[in-house]
Amino acid sequence: IERHIPDALIFVSFFTIKILLRWSIKKYRNNLGLFRTHVIIKLSIFRSKEMIMLEKFLHQAPFVRFVIPLLAGILLKIYFPGFEAPFLFVIAALCSFLLLFEIARLSARKHLNYLFGFVFSLVLFFTGILLVQSKYDNKIKISEENHTYTAVIIENPQIKENSVKAIIEITGIKEDSSFKNTKTKVLAYFQKDSSIVNLKIGDLFIGRSQINEIKHSGNPEVFNYARYMFFKETYYQTYLKADQYSVIDKNKGNRILIYANAVRQKLLDQYRKHHISCENYAVLSALTLGYTNDMSPEIKQSFSVSGAMHVLSVSGLHVGIIFYIISQLLFFLE
Repeated sequence: IERHIPDALIFVSFFTIKILLRWSIKKYRNNLGLFRTHVIIKLSIFRSKEMIMLEKFLHQAPFVRFVIPLLAGILLKIYFPGFEAPFLFVIAALCSFLLLFEIARLSARKHLNYLFGFVFSLVLFFTGILLVQSKYDNKIKISEENHTYTAVIIENPQIKENSVKAIIEITGIKEDSSFKNTKTKVLAYFQKDSSIVNLKIGDLFIGRSQINEIKHSGNPEVFNYARYMFFKETYYQTYLKADQYSVIDKNKGNRILIYANAVRQKLLDQYRKHHISCENYAVLSALTLGYTNDMSPEIKQSFSVSGAMHVLSVSGLHVGIIFYIISQLLFFLE
């Protein structure tokens, strides 16, 4: 049906219905008013105290109305991946939303706001489904074998006990005698040696290694790391020995991230210059700059037990800085 119904027919039908509704509303405006009064009297009898409190809360926090259906669509697609949003149904919901918006504007009747809100929530619900569905569609299939590829380091390398962990973005995979352009994130572990300390965000390297899909262990009681990386759009992992990669260029990728990382490194150097070290340095760098690579598991556990783990990612200081920057950019608004 989607392939054979012309788009022109859809638009003609939409505007035809719109004209008919406009004529009907103008002609039967008085009857609609009587019907609205009757419905309100009936519904007021069944309104409970909880419903009144809910309505009051939604008026005080209108953004919640948008979050709930969007979140419901996202969760539905996460836990039921086989559920797909029919394209025609989404288009029909969007057209209904536009029609009801036009009806509400012409009739100026408040009772239509409920129907308008329901259809708008339906649109947000399917939007949440489509957002998760797009992540499934963006996944590029890579066979689990040795590949020669070019990649850029897009996140700061983290020094582990036996390796160095980093998120890389593969920009090209060699097929036959040429490189095929691609774009996919991979969790990379580099062998720890003396040269690994020079790796940083923005480095472009050529490597050859086996790329494997990140898989869940299968135990339902443990943390699903594969799902966690999936929502970060990182589907594969690889391990590179010292002789399996070679850096060929610097400062590639997102210029803003590279510049931000350079500024953060300068500030971290200032902390070291002023003899801030050990645990004090780890906590200060995490609170102010979001740099958690030097935090020991014991410190992270202490923050987690005390319920203050969130300050290591987004604290009041970070929010205050963002608010100050935005307020300065929007200085022309009263």
